[in-house]
Amino acid sequence: MNKEVLNNNQNNSYDEEKESKKKKYLIIILILLMLLLSSCVGYNVYQINLMTNIDTDGDGKADLNIDLNGDGVCEINCSKWGSNKPYLNIDYFNDKIPTFNLDKDGDGKPDFNLVNQDTNGDGKCDLNCDSNKDGRPDYNIDLDGDGKPDLNIDVDGDREPDINIDTDKDRIPDKNIDLDGDNICDLNCYDKGSDVCNLNCDTDGDGKANTNIDTDGDRKPDLNIDTDNDGKCNLNCDTDGDGKPNTNIDTNKDGIPDLNIDVDDDGICDFNCDTNGDGKPDKNLTNQDTDGDGKCDLNCDTNGDGKPDKNIDTDGDGVADKNIDLDGDGKCDLNCDADLDNDKNTYYISLQDVKTLNTSNIVPGWSGTQSFQVNNNNPVSVRYSLYWINVVNTFSEANNLEFEVTRNGKVILSGRKLPYQDESIIANEVIEANSTYTYVINYRFIESGNNQDVDQNKNFSANVKLETN
Repeated sequence: MNKEVLNNNQNNSYDEEKESKKKKYLIIILILLMLLLSSCVGYNVYQINLMTNIDTDGDGKADLNIDLNGDGVCEINCSKWGSNKPYLNIDYFNDKIPTFNLDKDGDGKPDFNLVNQDTNGDGKCDLNCDSNKDGRPDYNIDLDGDGKPDLNIDVDGDREPDINIDTDKDRIPDKNIDLDGDNICDLNCYDKGSDVCNLNCDTDGDGKANTNIDTDGDRKPDLNIDTDNDGKCNLNCDTDGDGKPNTNIDTNKDGIPDLNIDVDDDGICDFNCDTNGDGKPDKNLTNQDTDGDGKCDLNCDTNGDGKPDKNIDTDGDGVADKNIDLDGDGKCDLNCDADLDNDKNTYYISLQDVKTLNTSNIVPGWSGTQSFQVNNNNPVSVRYSLYWINVVNTFSEANNLEFEVTRNGKVILSGRKLPYQDESIIANEVIEANSTYTYVINYRFIESGNNQDVDQNKNFSANVKLETN
């Protein structure tokens, strides 16, 4: 009997141990099932975010976790949990077409055209490199996933784009365009760090260079050179499209036009014109010494820009027409035009300390004074005129109210009647460079000795206006 009890106890112990093992195995199986279930739904958990169509930059457009069809599932620029950067199916060009980190097999992991690829195993990024860590590549961008960079290519390894730079993210390079695949710029070439095109510039977007053209491959502009960065030719200009310069030709490559100089941008030669095509100027030459004294007398270029600015002969008749220096002191005395050589400088002179003359109840014998200054702070002479404006004159037609004008103490007008309407005081005055003229207008009511009651209690008021010619 004791043996039976012992056997029963042994059997019970064995059953309990067996049952315990079953529970352990069941727990293990349940854990495995949970892990398997988690892996099965992981991709959906990844894609079905708590929030889709997120606008991260505040421009009113979704740029993260973009749900294209409204099913709550991210298709473009999908981020990882807790991240605000795109990780999967990255749309770099904002055209709702994924370009980088594409998930081809739908497992929720990128498997094509990956960001930050180290293709040579040196530990550095070589393809689709994200230098600012915003989740999108910045240089060596591979558009088609063929393993070769297409845009923003870094040639010198400084992690900055050198050629085929796409500035507006339209998949088309705008700056430093390499047309033949030799990693050298062929179109719209910029120096590093500069925002101005300096070689083979396409200013009209037709894919062809039209300014700063390098014709001989020495990486220096030879044709249609834009010297002031305004997008227009200033030197060696090809006006007829034959690939050869016609105006403002620099024959000695010193950066200054020597032949067929066009100062007014009309495409027609004004100075140093080559009329017979022998490459030498034969009409309206610059810096002419007409009297053999060794000094320039006609079409004088005083600032070395290749264009005349003193004693200018505008019509080629051998006689100066503009900026005429009469006394040889280097300053313009007649027909002064500060912008004749098209240097885009505009000169102004100022009228100072002028006050409105406003008199009333004038009686015979009255006199009054009005003074003002004209200032020229420019390096050239300027021509101008003075005018009466806002004139009110209630005197009779006899008008015994007269005036005289002095300039720097010298009388230049006298015995003149005051006007009844706005009109010129002095026309075509010339003020020398860096000069000041002081004008005084002296008024007086002439006492005729006859009855002048008709002009009792009459009024005169006016102001002075200056205009440059």
